[in-house]
Amino acid sequence: MPPSETETGASQASSPTGTFDSPSLAASRLVPPRGERRLMPRDALMDRLADARQQRCVVVQGPAGSGKTCTLLAWRKQLLGLDTDVAWLTLTPAENDPSRFVDSVLASFAEIDGKIVHDAARLAGRDSDEAACERLMLALLAGVGRHPRGVVLMLDDVQHLRDPFIVEALHCLTEYAPPNLRLAFATRAALPLSLAALNGQGQVLEIGMRDLAFSAAESERYLRDHVSDIDKREARRLHDLTEGWVAGLQLVAVNLKTQRRQRGASVPVRDAQAFAKYFEQEVLAGLPAEDLELLTRISACQSVTPSLCATLMGTPRAVARMTRHLMQIEGSSLFLSGHGTPGQEVWYRLHPLMREVLQARWQDWPDAERRTVHATAWRWFEARGHLDEAVHHAVQAGESDAAAELVEQGVPELLERSNMAQIAALVRLLPPDQVRRRFRLRNFRAYLRLYAHDFEAVTETLEELDQEAARGELDVHQRFSVTLLRASLALYSDDVDALTTLLPQVRDTPDGLDQMEAATRANLLGMMYVFSGDYANSRRVLQEESWADKSIRSGLIADCVTAMSLMLEGQMARAGTILRHALETAETSGPAYVGVACLATGLLAEILYELNDIETLCSLLESRIDVLERVSMPDTVLRALAALAVGQWAAHRPLDAHAALERLEDYALRNRTDRLLAYVLVIRVRAYLQEGEPDFAEGSLDRLDAIAAQHGESPHSMMLDVQLCAGRGHLDLCMHRNDYFQMRDRAYALLALAEPAGRWRFVACLYMQLAVAEQHCGNPASAETHLLEALRLGHRLGLLRTLIDASPQVPALLEALQQREGLDPVLGFYLQRLVDAASRPQASAVAAPARPLLREALSERESEILELVAQAMPNKKIAAMLNITPETVKWHLKNIFNKLEVGSRNDAAARLRALKAESRG
Repeated sequence: MPPSETETGASQASSPTGTFDSPSLAASRLVPPRGERRLMPRDALMDRLADARQQRCVVVQGPAGSGKTCTLLAWRKQLLGLDTDVAWLTLTPAENDPSRFVDSVLASFAEIDGKIVHDAARLAGRDSDEAACERLMLALLAGVGRHPRGVVLMLDDVQHLRDPFIVEALHCLTEYAPPNLRLAFATRAALPLSLAALNGQGQVLEIGMRDLAFSAAESERYLRDHVSDIDKREARRLHDLTEGWVAGLQLVAVNLKTQRRQRGASVPVRDAQAFAKYFEQEVLAGLPAEDLELLTRISACQSVTPSLCATLMGTPRAVARMTRHLMQIEGSSLFLSGHGTPGQEVWYRLHPLMREVLQARWQDWPDAERRTVHATAWRWFEARGHLDEAVHHAVQAGESDAAAELVEQGVPELLERSNMAQIAALVRLLPPDQVRRRFRLRNFRAYLRLYAHDFEAVTETLEELDQEAARGELDVHQRFSVTLLRASLALYSDDVDALTTLLPQVRDTPDGLDQMEAATRANLLGMMYVFSGDYANSRRVLQEESWADKSIRSGLIADCVTAMSLMLEGQMARAGTILRHALETAETSGPAYVGVACLATGLLAEILYELNDIETLCSLLESRIDVLERVSMPDTVLRALAALAVGQWAAHRPLDAHAALERLEDYALRNRTDRLLAYVLVIRVRAYLQEGEPDFAEGSLDRLDAIAAQHGESPHSMMLDVQLCAGRGHLDLCMHRNDYFQMRDRAYALLALAEPAGRWRFVACLYMQLAVAEQHCGNPASAETHLLEALRLGHRLGLLRTLIDASPQVPALLEALQQREGLDPVLGFYLQRLVDAASRPQASAVAAPARPLLREALSERESEILELVAQAMPNKKIAAMLNITPETVKWHLKNIFNKLEVGSRNDAAARLRALKAESRG
């Protein structure tokens, strides 16, 4: 598999505060402006905010300069004194990109506690559809809900957000916020989402311009704080001039402090347009030429440091002098604010209104001079690792070739850190023609689309590259890169025929591969050998040809693929030892290893079921299955969800088992993977037969036969799984009908397929089923021979559930064999383990209520969902009935389980039945 995908899933989480920039720049947006010393007490406004402590949303809306940020700063100070955690995020136009917005929101919560974003960060940077957005936000909210204190998320400058996926994310945050979370939005314009429902419940506090404007007394107090020699009459005149508009008061205060008192001025300073005119005439016109040039150059950047300012002014060594100069401007003008944390470089940001005025002047500068400033900026940002800022300024400087080269050079390191979202954002910054002209950039973009499961877009790219190759426009290395991309697409779309066809091409490697391509090729080749049944060659490749860089992550991937080959041979205990070590190492090595952790989890789940450790299996997957489904290839998802489904049945939780199976079927249909659908259907055949629903079982078997007929016999590929699934389904049906002669014939035919392919676990199951069939066909000697062969093979491979699940009659056969004298002691010991495992009771579906169930504990929507769960309705159908998404159903189910103190759908349904019985009594 491509190493970048197995290591993705926490694409932003590897550096929550620095995905798009190095930490110092990104962190400046997570810390509010240093304005506490300028805050003026506004008791009435603070009292309103204090009274809103039980309301879910606070919306502060007003024009630029109306005091929105100052209001949030004052409230933040109040909240911190009340043992409430506050997450702050200053938004910029760049945050209107979904990936960047998600990254920034996660980083803001991570400033409080990294545990809050642990699960959500694993999902970030993946699909960009509505369900994926909702899934990520719900994971984040679950993390907030587990936090021991109250949390307030403050988003400043929300007017920049318009992207529909971001709006959906905001909707999820407001709609499903846990009780300990409140949200505060500061915006110039109306919010892009509706809060009508929350408003109707009294859950929204709206603060508008009338609330933000200073009263006459507050204006006088503000002016006296900043200008000592002002009388009451003058303060009243200036209040009338500005109508209490905060930015206007700031502006006239600056003039008064510089002794430029326009006492006869009659032009009102009550809005942005008047501000711009007044600011231009009364402030900028009086600035020294050097200061005016500095501020105009600063306006070209979102944020600056003293070092950057000195460089932009052509004096890169005068950093100390520039630092003092910026501090002086910040202290006197009120229109420049510093951001940052102690010990880090201070980033300065212009007041939005001032920047708009300066930007108008900036646009009047000659194009050549503006390009020179951008060129200087991009080199400064690039030298300090602020890649996205460097690319932005390089494009603005007209140096798109340099911008594209920056992206190409930066991508390998970002891939190593699993920063897929940043790669996508960087590619979007480039002019489209630069991406089209550069093979590597198109290749990167194709992999991004592959990991987002946009297979059609990847296919289109491959078709374009094939045409270029046919015209002789691609060199040998580029053609090999196309082969790797095509093989990756085949792997992630479960296209077995394509994988088989491409194996010789992937094996035929040109000299001089770079490290990334060599790792991709080794991963792919190891997986291709596994799926073609050549397990020994797979392990040889992973041992001898892989991981030239000797990185921990590369070694863990090799370990997981090696364990997979051992599992398919049936060496479960050995594979389990490798996977447990890989999982432990990956989960303690940081979010960048989440893909490796998910791969190990999916494989280990299958082993845990085989070893009959059902509760550990369910516990392992409970908190990981959402992430695993999003970041893993289909084979891993199959192993995890199939193990969960059969594990839930073994634990007598049929509702939960059906839910897991429904989820696997949805995944298989969504990704058009017949092999996964075949596993769903064969599990359903057995389940329906056990539940006494033979008609449903036959319907599933008909669907399974249809899939098998489409693919024919493929004994050396993954599609052998389809044939074996169909055969196993027919064996189960034969047993149910007591048709043991046909069962025996089918088992011998399947044995001829499975043994040459090295599917020893399946072979052991077949021998056990042959023992059952021969016993009923009147051939006890043959039955015992097959039974002993199954036991020898099972003992060698470390199997338990494979043999126990072969037939409901297995326990009786095992107990009868125990009575035989002369049994090999080692085999006898293994036989006793099987007998114990078959008789071991698993967790019961119905737990006695620890306390009476109260309907009042559930919301109306939760009660609706619980009623449907009790009717054995899967999440997908519940969602369709209630007109919500399956992810929302899952969210409500988690809340229901927590409130009822249960751990499964079965237990929740049992509690509901107990309540109804109690009410009837």
